[in-house]
Amino acid sequence: MHKLLVLCVTLGACVQEVHRGGRVEVDGGLDDGGLECDQPQTFYADHDGDGFGDPSAPVPACAQPAGTVQNHDDCDDADASRHPGATDVCDGIDNDCSALTLEACPSGCQVARRPPPDDAAHVYLFCSVALQWQGAQATCANAGFSLVELDDAAENVFVRSTGNTLLGTGPFHIGANDLQNPGVFVWDGGDTFWLGGANGTAQNNHFVAWAPAEPNGSDRCVELRTDNRWYDNLCGDAQRFVCRR
Repeated sequence: MHKLLVLCVTLGACVQEVHRGGRVEVDGGLDDGGLECDQPQTFYADHDGDGFGDPSAPVPACAQPAGTVQNHDDCDDADASRHPGATDVCDGIDNDCSALTLEACPSGCQVARRPPPDDAAHVYLFCSVALQWQGAQATCANAGFSLVELDDAAENVFVRSTGNTLLGTGPFHIGANDLQNPGVFVWDGGDTFWLGGANGTAQNNHFVAWAPAEPNGSDRCVELRTDNRWYDNLCGDAQRFVCRR
């Protein structure tokens, strides 16, 4: 008498184990060659292709099916950048699947993300060390970030309100500046967003949040104050700052 056991796994197929006199034939539409074997092996689905398997997706088979691996060590099988041995970068995520590894973030900087559904768009560093604008820019760059760019009103409010909590209520450096060409304001990444002074114009449909009568030519770097407005100010002022990646 044959016993048929059907196992449905997350690869999207059902695996049939047909028991015949102590032997097991595994057939799930996977590339197992239709083999019969006494002791089928257990493989694991590797959905993100990083070489590490999903412990919740075992695949019994006589020969290793495509899209599976032999280990079940992955902590996030939907993200190929997260697996054992990955570099644990400064992003608030356990990249190497080990809670014992500390992220290598700049001293005095805390990681933050926007609430869902915007949490995956960017990672932010809120840095409490007071530096001149160029020093803040270099600190961000060394960590793989840029001084923060603010793309819309919601992001502007998030950065200011989170800064209030993590850095206090004083002004802080953002990535806006006209260091290369006075009156040509760009973000740290080089994208031009404003031409002119207080009566200038936004470029390429960029969001701006200048305070009234700003920019007024006080200096070449821009800070975000507690009124959620931007002010050009001295690049040499030592201030806290925010980075974005």
